[in-house]
Amino acid sequence: WVSQKRTGLDKWFGKSRDRFDLIAGLPNDYVDPVTGAALQWTVDSPEPPNGSTAKEIAFKGAWVAIMRQNNVNYALDAARLYQLTGDTKFAELAATQLDFYADSYNKWPLRTAIGNSRMFGQTLEEATSVLQMLEVTRALAPYVATARRAKWRDSLFFPIATNLQAYSWGSLNNMNMWCAVATAAIGMEFNNASWTDAGLTGPRSVSAVMSQGVTADGIWYEGAFA
Repeated sequence: WVSQKRTGLDKWFGKSRDRFDLIAGLPNDYVDPVTGAALQWTVDSPEPPNGSTAKEIAFKGAWVAIMRQNNVNYALDAARLYQLTGDTKFAELAATQLDFYADSYNKWPLRTAIGNSRMFGQTLEEATSVLQMLEVTRALAPYVATARRAKWRDSLFFPIATNLQAYSWGSLNNMNMWCAVATAAIGMEFNNASWTDAGLTGPRSVSAVMSQGVTADGIWYEGAFA
């Protein structure tokens, strides 16, 4: 298993992946341009050209979003392999990814179509990915200097929390739940009571979603049974 993980990480980080000039869109737009059927993204899927039409731009943005999700996943794999083996090569691979996102986050354009986001085209992808990035942060605690961790906190995680709490669409729903949980997790990881409270008991918190977004029978008002 460890050998397979090493091989996968060597392949992924063996070439340049994420870049500042890449602007993420919505993963669901990664579809066949003719039929509209969903396409399977793999680590070997080539980067599409920028394109000029709305469909081409959306397709490129979708490719970026999925690649970025995978980059976070591989960073987490690297951090876990560091925990398991003590090999600091993997710790540095993972830490470098968070350095990049901390340097880039506030420079990327603010996207407001579905909540506020910068790493991705909508809030949901930031809410899910930030939980993995927090796992990376915790796994690297013995390796990372205090100043480096503080930069991740101030330039990446706290700005993400601000954007997560800006999501507002109709009645509270499952996306609010993701945003609330991610906000609370940021607060817990960095001992910030304001973000923890916002995620757990605030007006758009886990508590609020459970009281306002669920019927007496325990069903989401929006109909998302899962």
